[in-house]
Amino acid sequence: MIDLYRRNIDYLRVSITDRCNLHCRYCLPPGLETAEKDRERYLTKEEILRVCRAAETIGIHKFKITGGEPLVRPEALEIIRELKALPGTEAVTLTTNGLLLKKALPELQKLSIDGINVSLDTLKPERFSWITGLNRDGRELWSGVLETLKEGAFMGIPMKINCVPIRGFNEDEILDFVELTRELPVDVRFIELMPIGEGKAFQGRDKEELLAVIRKVYPDFKETAEKRGNGPAVYGKVPGFAGYVGFIEALHGKFCSSCNRLRLTSEGFLKPCLYYRRGVDLKALLRGGAGEKELEEALCQAILQKPEAHHFQERDPEREAEETFMARIGG
Repeated sequence: MIDLYRRNIDYLRVSITDRCNLHCRYCLPPGLETAEKDRERYLTKEEILRVCRAAETIGIHKFKITGGEPLVRPEALEIIRELKALPGTEAVTLTTNGLLLKKALPELQKLSIDGINVSLDTLKPERFSWITGLNRDGRELWSGVLETLKEGAFMGIPMKINCVPIRGFNEDEILDFVELTRELPVDVRFIELMPIGEGKAFQGRDKEELLAVIRKVYPDFKETAEKRGNGPAVYGKVPGFAGYVGFIEALHGKFCSSCNRLRLTSEGFLKPCLYYRRGVDLKALLRGGAGEKELEEALCQAILQKPEAHHFQERDPEREAEETFMARIGG
């Protein structure tokens, strides 16, 4: 479906839980919890699939399963299986922290998952313990994530690493991440830190800063126009390396003019834009007896309400900006 600014909205990010088995400091910091026992808060599997079927009817054919950590929800693989089986589905991908991924990999391969993004902000175990809010040595968990990532890549699953560069934390590891792509057929994506929730307490690095670091060591690094997914990443590659390096910069490289997505939170709130609080309460419709046409109309209205751009770098006198932490929105 085309929105008011001539963008083709064909991609829905579906958060199936806001719970997580880690507490990354810019997403779900230690001390912030979600109501694990309040299951009525979440959309059921059937409700999620109803929304996705309605989304396909109006032209959305690409789905990203997110959380929280989506694999903590026991039905995660069932949801992916049923989404893949919908007649209009073009792609279903998964974003995960990787802790529970090893067990799920064989089934995800059988389901022909179209891609898995693994969030990994550091290649140093002690830093992993700190950024993820662990109160113990996370060396074993960190190594498990890295090995599972490699295993998925060599199984033929398109694998990506999502790394958020943070000034004073992991900015000295940029080249280490690039070096991963020498032998591994994975894409490393550097994602500019979003000033949402606790993310406001940290300072990110933008694409031009990262490119300057990369080109000092890899002067032949070349950007490419190749499309390598459903999102806004811009990619490049060191000639001869197996994988690619991508950059997603929502602030300095504001890509609102080509934004093709909606976000569905685990509580059934449909957000046309990450920045704004406003959206459509689909859970109220679903549990209020809405029919398929009413649900489709609500999705259409959300698309028509999609703003032209976010305003993260501007003042917010009307207090329209989202203030909750990232895990509640859907990463």
